[in-house]
Amino acid sequence: MKIWGTFMVCCLCILTLMGCNPEIPKYPKPPLPTITADGKKVSAVRGSYCWKSGNKGECVDAIESTELVKNHQPIPVLPQTKLLIHFDYPPKGGTLKAEQWSNGKTWADGKVKPIPIQNQSMILPHEKGKYIYHIYGNWKEGSASYFFVIEVR
Repeated sequence: MKIWGTFMVCCLCILTLMGCNPEIPKYPKPPLPTITADGKKVSAVRGSYCWKSGNKGECVDAIESTELVKNHQPIPVLPQTKLLIHFDYPPKGGTLKAEQWSNGKTWADGKVKPIPIQNQSMILPHEKGKYIYHIYGNWKEGSASYFFVIEVR
């Protein structure tokens, strides 16, 4: 009977310790997208975000977008190329949005141009030039933004 009691106490201790060990979150930070255009991988950089994972939350305010991507070589593409955006952990439905900036600046009227995203894809412009894109979305853990550069040739 003494062995049975010792066994039960050990099992109870193990179960208690397992309950105290926090689960390791699968996404401690917002997921990075995989972006492709004409079969070429487009490098994206994470911008500002607010994210809660497990018992930890953080908000990160990134530097100006043109600074974030200044060392990124723009991917050359043909006009009207279809760009695909894939997340291993996708944002909530309908929350993925995109904006287009021309030549690293906002449009002449001081506004950015919203770009429609359908089925995690968008069509690039037919006008030649270098474009910075800003995409952003919401997840149950929070929200995040990303930037990348394309050059239409």
